[in-house]
Amino acid sequence: HYLIPEKVVSNEAKPNTKLTQLISEFEGTVRSFSPELWPEKSFNKLINHYEHQGHINSALEVVNLALSQYKTKADFHLIRARLLMRQSRLEEALDSISFAEQFAPSHDIDLIFTKVKIFWQKHLSTNP
Repeated sequence: HYLIPEKVVSNEAKPNTKLTQLISEFEGTVRSFSPELWPEKSFNKLINHYEHQGHINSALEVVNLALSQYKTKADFHLIRARLLMRQSRLEEALDSISFAEQFAPSHDIDLIFTKVKIFWQKHLSTNP
């Protein structure tokens, strides 16, 4: 159910073999996935790829895997909250925000903005 593009292209119209390799590795072993510690950058590339392709469930799988390795990274909790919000899973998104707040600086504007958006979306869904 995943889509591996025939050719992943960068801005210069050259194949992005590293991203293609990451996609293949993730999708080929997702059921029995126990990778060595991947760098955060690799997870971010995969998450961005799936999100831009509109495959939010796949992006969530990647971010959940990232969180299993980087439990204290506020950025991954924030990304998870944004993805859940796109699926209108607002309570889960707020849970992710709560985790992000534990690890992010108190003045993190992205975190504050995302939290406000989730509460606003929640308000709109309960008060049409």
